[in-house]
Amino acid sequence: MTKIILIGVLTSALTSTGAHAAITSHWTSGESKGVQAFNVNAKNGVELSVNCDSSGNRDLFITIPGKHEWVTPDKNKIQLHLGEDSYPIEALGTNYGDSWWFNLWKDAAESDEKVMTIFVDSKETASVTLKGFKQLYSSQDAMDCLRR
Repeated sequence: MTKIILIGVLTSALTSTGAHAAITSHWTSGESKGVQAFNVNAKNGVELSVNCDSSGNRDLFITIPGKHEWVTPDKNKIQLHLGEDSYPIEALGTNYGDSWWFNLWKDAAESDEKVMTIFVDSKETASVTLKGFKQLYSSQDAMDCLRR
């Protein structure tokens, strides 16, 4: 139930901030009803959305054109790659999952890599730019969501 509400709030946030449009050049952020959303689109139309609510819940959604539901860590095996390094997105809210989560975003902000590659169920799905991510990561909006 919580995930369904969070997804509904996220959709409202994306639509109201204009972040739902195809943005391939940089990361964007928006907030609505206590949910902070960080978004980036790949050139192939895949959208990566990182979401955090005021209660400290974190989640990641991937929208794939032609697929009628979000790809989420609850339903799919998701890995994000920075160069040769791979970060599983799973077990969010546990020490294990949160350790990978926070390390991924810290490493992405400090990396010289230009893109992050998304794998869903072991298949390369898209590459998204890291342009603008460092600035977003250092913003107050990212506190408790992307960084501790």
